[in-house]
Amino acid sequence: SSFDSSEELGEDWIFTLGVGHVLKGWDEGLGGMRVGGTRRLEIPSHLAFGRSGQCFSDGTCAVPPNTDVIYDVTVLDVFDEVIVEDTIEGDGEVAEANDVLFVEYTGQLRNGDVFDSTNLTGTLFQFTLGRGNVIPGWDQGIPGMKVGGTRRLTIPPVLAYGPYGAGSAVPPFAVLIFDIRLV
Repeated sequence: SSFDSSEELGEDWIFTLGVGHVLKGWDEGLGGMRVGGTRRLEIPSHLAFGRSGQCFSDGTCAVPPNTDVIYDVTVLDVFDEVIVEDTIEGDGEVAEANDVLFVEYTGQLRNGDVFDSTNLTGTLFQFTLGRGNVIPGWDQGIPGMKVGGTRRLTIPPVLAYGPYGAGSAVPPFAVLIFDIRLV
């Protein structure tokens, strides 16, 4: 019987491979897959839910303790580039490498938790584009933006804070979403 399906949940599963975000059986079994590929993983209990199973506070168990599981996994994409969405085009000068920029921004995790915002300080953030003064996702996602415009950047961990996170606000391997207005 089926106990888990991203199709039924209506959303794809995004995770960093090999760092314990998923079952050990996934970390061990998905390496080397290509986009579009599907693989059946037959995972023994000790690499899945183990002695505890996947049980809930009401006493029901989607996966009973000591149960082997089977997953059919399709890789839809490898998320290693910034996703750029212009929400307001802007009509001013175009941002290019080595320009000094002034921006307002809000940064949030995928669950919607805001971890940083210029709204908290009431000041603009200033940096030089393309010089490594900001996370790589900003240096890659802001060029071409026009003054007066607003852009949403969805940044993979490899172009953000990676395995270290940022203090208690950004966990390791977090996908970051920034809404940026170029002033």
